[in-house]
Amino acid sequence: MILKLTSLYLKGKGRSVFDAQSVLIKFFVALMVLYFGGAAVSLGFFLDNIMLKYDETQVATLTLSKFLYYYFVLDLFLRSVIQNQSPFDVKPYLYLPIKRSSLLHFLQVKSLFSAFNVLPYFLFLPFFFIAVINDVDGIQALVWLISITLHVLINNFLAYNIGKTVGKAFIPWLIITLSILGLGYVDIKGYLPLSTYFAEYFNLVVTSTWMVIIPILLFVGIYFITLNLSKTLLLTDQEIHKEKVSSFDLSYLIKGDSVMKSFMIYESKLILRNKRLKNLVVMVFLFLFYPMIVVKTQEHQAQVMLFFFCWFTTGVVGAMFGQFMYAWEGKFFNFIRTQPFTVEDYIKAKHNFYLGITTISMILGCSIFAFLDLNFALMIFVGYLFNIGINLKLIFFIGTFNKKSIELDKGTAFNYQGTQASHFISNLPLMIIPLVLYAIGYYAFDHYTALIIVSSVGILGLLFHGFMIKPLVNQFNKRKYRMSEGFSQ
Repeated sequence: MILKLTSLYLKGKGRSVFDAQSVLIKFFVALMVLYFGGAAVSLGFFLDNIMLKYDETQVATLTLSKFLYYYFVLDLFLRSVIQNQSPFDVKPYLYLPIKRSSLLHFLQVKSLFSAFNVLPYFLFLPFFFIAVINDVDGIQALVWLISITLHVLINNFLAYNIGKTVGKAFIPWLIITLSILGLGYVDIKGYLPLSTYFAEYFNLVVTSTWMVIIPILLFVGIYFITLNLSKTLLLTDQEIHKEKVSSFDLSYLIKGDSVMKSFMIYESKLILRNKRLKNLVVMVFLFLFYPMIVVKTQEHQAQVMLFFFCWFTTGVVGAMFGQFMYAWEGKFFNFIRTQPFTVEDYIKAKHNFYLGITTISMILGCSIFAFLDLNFALMIFVGYLFNIGINLKLIFFIGTFNKKSIELDKGTAFNYQGTQASHFISNLPLMIIPLVLYAIGYYAFDHYTALIIVSSVGILGLLFHGFMIKPLVNQFNKRKYRMSEGFSQ
């Protein structure tokens, strides 16, 4: 029965993808899979040489064990942030004569169909055939591969538990995800050598093959904990009536006019109480450190690319949230249209909210990079002026062309529900316009003249803010019926 349920799930998954996604989206997904898979395989082929250069005193297999700690910590963090966990796919089967235990085990099997469970083999299988089978005997090599698999599965079910318990409330979820990062931080800083302990444990499992019972017991224990948790997912009424909904919002920070305040509080609730939007908040925070990539190599980077890295610190808000503007509310868009407020108030409230998020990103970015290089902080601020003056308006204009609603209860990992080809195209002017303006100023004059040009255009956008809002209102009124029709499909 479990195999039959799994077969039905895979058929439904394949058919829904075929019907819902355009050829361009599928082509893009295929390119991403090829890129990351190819990068992992390439790294796997050279991993033994990298390990031998790191430590020539022992074989590559044993040296790698220390780095496996960082891999599994990062893997667990990414799973808890972006892995998609949908609990209600078994609802149609609750009314059929199928054993509850079969459905419970099916839920566990379903969680295994994730890119996070496939990617490790692209990385570690080449290393296994090149290094492991030569460094240790046959049984130990098999135990090494089994141990890798068990730890991947342990992470899978740990992430499942995080998503179904603390993941439903923003603050506990944030504490857990930051704690996972903390496991890597305390080791890197040398406060607690967790990677050394993990390496000793993992090498002991490989060399003393009977010790493989330890990861097996860990896996079995976490599996049955997850199995018990999944029982509540089958009790649909209990899930609906007893689940506590997070009440966290930003009402204590948002001041001002009552209509404007109500809309902005509503927007904060929408973001902080839904998984897909909540994941994007974390991604926006991580992109604050994007310029770190080039801080130490800036003398080897093109100046235009340096500006792009700094601009993206605040531009990421538009890139992440703006491409789905209005589509977040697709499920209740008709209800919003019937409320007693003007379209101008609605757009202004949204504009002010995203202006606040962009401003916070700018303050954090400038605070971080001011200690490293004032030039980076200056470019971040100039990018911020352009983003709030011009790009925010472009985002609201482009958003009116969205006609697919977004399912907010799903994660972001390899989730292209509601995505259209226009979303990828819409981000191009947001990135190209400031880069072209900067490039013209830089190559025609110098770096500071280029920054003055970009910031001047942004300031002009701020000065003519009231004038620019009116075309956005007209565009919304022109497109609202088509948007409503699309969201209802």
